[in-house]
Amino acid sequence: MEQARTQTRIEDLPLFAAAKPRPVPAPEPTNPRRTGVEWTEAMEKIWAVLQTCVGAENGKTASRIAEAAGLWPEKSWTDRGRAVRKQLEVFLDELPLPVVASPNREIGFFVVSCAAEMEMFEQLMHSRNLGNFRKIAATRRLAKLVGLVHVGKRKWADPVGGVRLEVQGKREQDHVEL
Repeated sequence: MEQARTQTRIEDLPLFAAAKPRPVPAPEPTNPRRTGVEWTEAMEKIWAVLQTCVGAENGKTASRIAEAAGLWPEKSWTDRGRAVRKQLEVFLDELPLPVVASPNREIGFFVVSCAAEMEMFEQLMHSRNLGNFRKIAATRRLAKLVGLVHVGKRKWADPVGGVRLEVQGKREQDHVEL
């Protein structure tokens, strides 16, 4: 006669029998890339405004963030926006929550509140990168056509005798030598 096999569960072993399962607290959300750099007073004020901009529907342009934070009233509207974007760029790894910019200029910056907003942002960045890579590839092809030598890893060399650029045209002044 064949004996029935029984499978032993790990919970039934003597070592684990005394241990009772207990809930494990969720870890505090922390940014692993935080470097401990002290925030500027301007960044503190910008973050205070951004905390109210949760979700794309509550986004604010960089200039409106500066205005709400009371920063740089002596600067032009454009320069205030530029200063906010620079602060966000410098302190990107220090932010406790993900802050993104919308492709729609009227929406501006906001704290991500759902997966769809994060997907929208990543799609925007991906398409911008693809556009930039296409520009690089086209420019490289044209540079090689005029004689520049690509030696690898973003390094270029002039050909022996220099580069001669010829613009399609019938006049003598259309020829440029470098």
